[in-house]
Amino acid sequence: MEKTINQDKQIINSESLILSNRKTLKLEGIIEVISTSETNLNLKLKETSLQINGENINILKLDVSSGSMEAEGKFNSIKYGNSGNIFKRIFK
Repeated sequence: MEKTINQDKQIINSESLILSNRKTLKLEGIIEVISTSETNLNLKLKETSLQINGENINILKLDVSSGSMEAEGKFNSIKYGNSGNIFKRIFK
């Protein structure tokens, strides 16, 4: 099992995502929570980002030190990879 150490020197296991009936979501391997709202979650993983869109998203459990999260809602899409404004990436 691959492990990584986050900024707080905590060990984070490799990434996993479990989505059940589009209603409950369990994630492991989160390095940073970028933003959250009722309609989306933006997360940073070890080598990429993760954007989750849906409706009535509610975070039930979040443990940044271990890199795990549980959420509920109606999940419509999950997108891996860097996304966002092209100008932000150019002018970093």
